[in-house]
Amino acid sequence: MVAAWLSFTLTLAAAPATPPQQLRALDGAEFIAVLPRVDALAQTAPFLALGQDKSTFLRPSTYREVTHPLLSLNVFDAPSVRAQGIDVERPYTLSSRGDVSLSCHWLVDPAAYDALVAAALKRMGEVTTSELAGVTLHATKDVLGRVLAASVRKGNEACAATGHGQTLEAELPKLGKVLTRAAAAPGLALSKDLKGQLRLVVPKGRQHGGLSLGADGLTLKAAAKAKGLPLATLGSPGPSPFARFSPPGLALLKLRLAPEALRPVLQQTFRNVPKGELLLPLAEQLVPALTGNVAVLATRVKVSHGLKSPTARFFALKFAVLAEVTDAPLAQSLLDGLDKKALALREGTLLTGLVGNVVFLANDVGAKDAALAGLGRAKGTQAHAAELVVDPKHLAQGLAQVPLLEAVQVPLLAGVLAASTELGPLLTISERI
Repeated sequence: MVAAWLSFTLTLAAAPATPPQQLRALDGAEFIAVLPRVDALAQTAPFLALGQDKSTFLRPSTYREVTHPLLSLNVFDAPSVRAQGIDVERPYTLSSRGDVSLSCHWLVDPAAYDALVAAALKRMGEVTTSELAGVTLHATKDVLGRVLAASVRKGNEACAATGHGQTLEAELPKLGKVLTRAAAAPGLALSKDLKGQLRLVVPKGRQHGGLSLGADGLTLKAAAKAKGLPLATLGSPGPSPFARFSPPGLALLKLRLAPEALRPVLQQTFRNVPKGELLLPLAEQLVPALTGNVAVLATRVKVSHGLKSPTARFFALKFAVLAEVTDAPLAQSLLDGLDKKALALREGTLLTGLVGNVVFLANDVGAKDAALAGLGRAKGTQAHAAELVVDPKHLAQGLAQVPLLEAVQVPLLAGVLAASTELGPLLTISERI
């Protein structure tokens, strides 16, 4: 299976060098968060300081109670973490499976850490102590006999677990083994070389991999590696008529698709296009002439007919799609046989055409004109198989157009409205994505 690589390049200073360390995690973990070094998160301070007033996602206090099952831990403040006995120069992991969460880390002051953990366990109920595979385990039971939390330590390594209200009784034998072997999962191995101050990992399954996040000054960077995603159908870097294509707008996506991906992508795309049943046969006849070079330009959002219906949502985002062809006469003959009147709907009209060796499909005259105007000097070598640029201010304006009454009735719109409320203010002070 082919691995897909994504990189959102916004510059990032690499985290301080860290010697190789074994990572610990729950057996069968469904999700793992990795801090290669806790103290490296200090590099995110300028970005967070400006962004936290605009978004709760960027407030360190949001994560204080969820980073460690037993301690109130602000991982963005290395001195305070060190004061609780945790080594901030080594990896810190937080893994989860169902209701169970487990944090693992190294210690610089075991006595200080043990005292804090013992006090936290005692507040929850009766504390029991045992030895499992050379590992000291402390667990706490409430009046109902449920094991609400546990802590394990071996030398200067420690882990703590919680069931979030569910008993950990069945987990206790497994917890004793966590510190005796390194966490092993395909997603961890695939993403181990990603640079950044935080790595989010889907460790296993048909689709697995990792996403790294990091900040340098006021710039945030993300990079990802994954297997099993449809992105594996991307081609490779190379020549494209859209390599230097950069018209203004809300978002611009440039792709180099692998030849074998063209037909499935077209079939999936036209299932979601009004009058797609008319356009798909034409597109499939055009497949042999398509090079795989594609550009999608979204210029703006304008809600004219509400957003409740799929067709109204389709025409609210004004866009144009451009694709390179090797046989312009074939493309023109296919377009000439298309009934253009059938592409006119109440919500808008689909526009198709050919300019040079580029065919286009648009749902707005302005988007079409902006896209075609940017073609003049766009030829060159595209550095990545997929390149995405987003104007955050345009995106914020688009998100803000979701009608409140429709958001109450349509779950999809409710999610967009929530994103607008949370991310909109942050987007308005962002320069580029």
